[in-house]
Amino acid sequence: MAALIDSEIRSTTDLQRHTREVLDSASERIVVIPREQKDDIALVKHSLARRAFAAFELTQRLHAVFRYVTRRLTIGATASCPSDFEWLSAFDDEDVVDFGNEFADALLRIVEDDRPISEVNDVLEQWRRSAMVLQDTALRERLEQERSILLEGGK
Repeated sequence: MAALIDSEIRSTTDLQRHTREVLDSASERIVVIPREQKDDIALVKHSLARRAFAAFELTQRLHAVFRYVTRRLTIGATASCPSDFEWLSAFDDEDVVDFGNEFADALLRIVEDDRPISEVNDVLEQWRRSAMVLQDTALRERLEQERSILLEGGK
């Protein structure tokens, strides 16, 4: 994401007269074209724009999670949960904090190490599935039975 900081300023005249050169520059860094009395235009490589928007969306989700974690630790399990994270109510406070830390770490790896955004979605999916197991008594009993069979078979 370092490319978000590295930018080049070009004029509308440059864009008209040296289109190929300006576009080549935009494939390497952000090219900003100031316009009089209008908002500046930025030319950005599509993959970078896609990652930036995805990172922004994930940051919003992280904010919602941490607000929930903070409220939950302050007022208890009665704290309202964001609708996309309603499944977090299946966990105790310690697990919710662990989830928040794991989610934040995954987001940091995306930003610092240029990892795929799917890593954050993988973390979310693993925790969501764990919550489903906790909330479904029949499924939890079935998994515990299978686990005990495997443990007995290993003796």
